[in-house]
Amino acid sequence: MLQARAVPAAVFVPTAFVGQVNAWDGGDRPLMTAGHLRTLSGEGLELGLHSHQHENFATLSITQIADDVRENFAAFRTLELTPIPALAYPFGRRPQGVEREAMATALRESGVRLAFRIGNRINSLPLPDLLEINRLSVRGDESFPAFQRKVRWGRLF
Repeated sequence: MLQARAVPAAVFVPTAFVGQVNAWDGGDRPLMTAGHLRTLSGEGLELGLHSHQHENFATLSITQIADDVRENFAAFRTLELTPIPALAYPFGRRPQGVEREAMATALRESGVRLAFRIGNRINSLPLPDLLEINRLSVRGDESFPAFQRKVRWGRLF
């Protein structure tokens, strides 16, 4: 559907779990393999960073965040996949206050150029901070009309 409408899309990959299950939340849903990700990439979808271990960045030190992001990039190379320099924060979370600026510096030094948090709001343009872009929480159990409303207005009320 996206290709037919020329809509760009990205899949954000927690690389430690490629070909496994969503164990970070106790789940057992199978996740894509490196082969699946290569196929998607070949069909025009972009692959982005979603950390390596899928840990909540709000609870990690800046050093742990930087190490995880570097490991995420390294795992992409090992899997022979090419990510875009964009990160979707695991759980949509990141440090607050002065630590957020230190994290932003560490992310930029690691090669991250864009980062997405769960804000469930439509972004206003121009974007004020490329490491604080809102993303919509999209779930597979919502109806298509609910998805359409989210894309148009952001958060559902």
